[in-house]
Formats: sequence, structure tokens, C-alpha cells
Amino acid sequence: MENEAKQILYIRTDSDAKDLMAGGSVSHTIGVITGFHNLGYRVVCASSAMLKALEQLPIYHFVELIMPAWLSFLGCKGNALFSTIFFAWQAAVLCNKHDVDFIYQRYSILNCTGALLGWWYGKKLILEFNSSKVWTDAYWSPNKKIKMRWLVRLIERINITYAYRIIAVSQPIRNMLVKGGVNQKKIIVNPNGVDTQLFDPEKLAKKRETVRKALAIESKFVFGFIGTFSYWHGVDELAQMIPRIAALSDDVHFLLIGGGPLHQKIKNQIVNDNFANSVTTFTGMVPPKEAREYLSACDAFLSATQPNPDGSPFFGSPTKLFEYMSLGKPIIASDLEQIAQVINPALRLEDIAKKQINPRESVVGILVKPNDVPGFVKAACWLVKQDTQVQKKLGDVARSKACACYTWIQHVQNIIDCSV
Repeated sequence: MENEAKQILYIRTDSDAKDLMAGGSVSHTIGVITGFHNLGYRVVCASSAMLKALEQLPIYHFVELIMPAWLSFLGCKGNALFSTIFFAWQAAVLCNKHDVDFIYQRYSILNCTGALLGWWYGKKLILEFNSSKVWTDAYWSPNKKIKMRWLVRLIERINITYAYRIIAVSQPIRNMLVKGGVNQKKIIVNPNGVDTQLFDPEKLAKKRETVRKALAIESKFVFGFIGTFSYWHGVDELAQMIPRIAALSDDVHFLLIGGGPLHQKIKNQIVNDNFANSVTTFTGMVPPKEAREYLSACDAFLSATQPNPDGSPFFGSPTKLFEYMSLGKPIIASDLEQIAQVINPALRLEDIAKKQINPRESVVGILVKPNDVPGFVKAACWLVKQDTQVQKKLGDVARSKACACYTWIQHVQNIIDCSV
């Protein structure tokens, strides 16, 4: 057995995400693994997800986690339920070969591979907890027939009970865990982050020109959006905004990057509106490098994130928000939980109505109440009309805050500090 200092085992166990290539979870995995590497750790990795993307990362030893083909008849939840047995057996190769300092697992539904390996090998488990799978299964799962809710709850409890530290991406997640009886001392609130070197507007300047020319939008004011077109991203609201903003502001364009469950619905909605269709470009799902290039072509970003459907506090930490900030362009976002904490200080509609903004004023972005489509339209139209000095100042302040507070290096350092 090798006896090397500063090694970690990174585990990702989404049993249905083998070909996943884009989205916030991909950015998070890349950011964390790269962050550990840059801070001097040797990363060994076992994953069932985003296999092509992981090939490009500085991983010392990789094991693909595979479910037997003969179990495919069980479906997603059935496979997830049995995945702990097969994944732990496969990942044990890494524990046998490498004396890792700790195990880091991105929590996924019905799986406790990290807890099992940690118990067996006597290693600390650092559990990345982006959401309660009991909650997301109840409200966001496309499969309403096969619930297994009690098993989802039991395995979630095993994970959070065994974990030495739980990395909660937001304060509402921490509050939910504490309310459920978890010792608050083991929970670390650690928002998502961004690689400010990759999302550097100066380094992407030539790509910006190339993309804008290819899309024939050189003279347009381009609003951008990136996301998985899922339930909480506000894409329904975005489809309502586009024709209204375009009707009130000449020479605007909308660049919508990504795919997901609501993609076709939103695309159809916009295509059926000839006016909206003429000012909108859909890229579909693209790899991270291509997504960055599209984002660099934008002049501002829209993020109409939605509240939780049950009225509970919004628990997300949208990775795209930090990427928007790092690109140094103005952001119009929903006034929600962590988003409002990050976009702070902020302008709100009442501020816009009162005065012209001093270009020297240090404001990170513009916040609008969730679901307020007219409010988003008003903020967008106001932004388009502003002097380029005001627009630039908004973007510069946002990037400065991303660099100072939300890099993946800082994110991973927080994990290391609580793990030793």
C-alpha cells in the first residue's frame, strides 16, 4: 500500500449520469477536484457520472463505478438503491491502494458508498450536501409512481449521521439539517464557486468577438442565461420576459444556453412567437468550454430563480450566479436567500425609480422579486438604456466580489480547514 500524505478519495455516485457533460453539478465537481489538486492534494476518484469530463481533470487514479447491466430492469431508483453494494466494492480498490486522508462524496439519492467505505477503512467522510433527497424526490422527481420515500429518508439519515463533516451549500440547508437533529458543529456552510481564471472576460475577449460575429449579434445588447432548464431556474418566466423586453428595447438579443426537462417546452413557446423567436438563440446543451465562450458574448445576465414550491426557504447556491459575476457583466437576479446575500449591495426597482446611478457606486447587481415578470422587464430595459460606464461598473464590482470571495480555491480551502 502506498503511504503518501495529502490524498483524498472523491466519490460521485449518480447512477444515471454517465454522459452528463454540463450543468451546475459538473462545474462543482470540476471545481472541487481541481481545487484539491491546486492545493497540493493527490486526488483519487471513483465516479459513475460525467466520465468524459473527468478524463480531463488532474486525477491520479480513477475507477469507473458501474451497475451490472442485468439490473437495468429495476429503473433509476432500483439501481440507485443497490448501487451502494456494487460501488463500494469497486471503489474499495482505491482504498486498498491509497492511504487517503479522507473520503469526499457528493451525496446522491439512495446511496451511502462513502459512509460504508469510511466505516470499513476507518476514514472520515466529508459529505457534500446540495439538497435533501427526501425533499427533491417529493417535489422535483419525474418518477411519481415508485416512491420508496421511507428508504430515501433512511439512507439520507445514514449519510448525515456517519459524516464527519457536512458541506452545506447554503444556510437554509444548514437550518434544515439542524432542525432534523444534526449537530450544528459538524455542518459547514460553503457556497458554490467559480474558476475566475477560466471565467476571465479579458482572456475570453477574442472568443466574444468570434461568437458575436458567428451569431450576427455584434451590434446587439445580449442578455444571457445558462442552466439545465429545470424546475427552479425560472425559464417559464424568461419566456414571458423576452418578447416584452424586445418590444420596449431596440437591438436586444437573448442567448439561452443549456438543455433539460423544460427546454423543448420553452423553445416551442418562443418559436411560436415570431417576434420573440427573431431575437432569441438557443444553443442546446454544450460542453463547459463552449458554454464559457457563449457566455462571454453576453452583455448582461438574467437569473429568474424560483422559490421552493412548498414555501420553504430557497436552499440553492446556483453555480451560474458566480460564473456570471466572474465574467464581469451586469446581473439581474431573483431576490432570494443566498442569491440576495451574494448580490449585495444591490439595486432594486425602487432604487432605479428614484435616481440615475452614480457610476462610481459599488453595486454588485440588480435584484427583483421572484415571479415579478414586469419587474424583470423594467430592470432589463433600464439597464439597456444606461451609459456604458454604469454597465461596466456593475460588471467590474461583480467580478471583484467573485475573485475576493467565491473562487473554488477558497471553497476547497474551507473544506480542508474543517477536515483536518
